[in-house]
Amino acid sequence: MTNLITSPQIIRLQTAMRKHFDSRDERLDFYSPVLIANAAVLRQEPELVKAFLAASKQGYLDTIEDPVAGVEALSAVAPELDRDFLLASQKWVNDYYLSEAGKWGVIAQERWNGFAAWMQEHELLASEIDPNAAYDSSFIG
Repeated sequence: MTNLITSPQIIRLQTAMRKHFDSRDERLDFYSPVLIANAAVLRQEPELVKAFLAASKQGYLDTIEDPVAGVEALSAVAPELDRDFLLASQKWVNDYYLSEAGKWGVIAQERWNGFAAWMQEHELLASEIDPNAAYDSSFIG
């Protein structure tokens, strides 16, 4: 996991995703945020990573259960965002936060492989990666 995305790469990723979402590239088949961690942090602070993911998981599950409360929590820290849009968006995306098996934090291997291939095709990674080595779900309880 040494192929960290740099700031210019993030900008290129955002630009490429905006451009290609309109084309409905099926390799962009995900709706949940992707959480990225530094490899050193994963090695040196595994309990911190587990605690962060446990809190994130609880936040997602709470928001799935009560989208209005989730939008209110987000609006409290980002009042400039349109609440009506947030609520409509949240109600739509709620169905996609859990995997087909009803679990949070799980991505199907074929989805991840497709996304990795798309990032490589658009030169968003510093070097070619092994998609199987680019993610680790072992921190999720």
